[in-house]
Amino acid sequence: MDVLKVFIDEVERICVQYTMPSISQHNGVVERWNHTLMDTVRSTLNYSTMHALKTSTYLLNRVPSKGCLAKVKVYNPHEKKFDARTIY
Repeated sequence: MDVLKVFIDEVERICVQYTMPSISQHNGVVERWNHTLMDTVRSTLNYSTMHALKTSTYLLNRVPSKGCLAKVKVYNPHEKKFDARTIY
């Protein structure tokens, strides 16, 4: 706890607000902050859509992914309604 007080003393802009646990009504400050943050992100994305798209594509192309082995049944339009024609 002493480390937290030292950190708060060093950073003057942090305002500690204690709330009761498991009570959602006391989360108003945090909820409003998150809402403001997401509004800012959305408006930024509106002005820089291509940059965000390129960055997202770059990141997703570098995330390792594993493919799963699946058996696919060839679709036959002449099958009856309850025949097995889904991917299994």
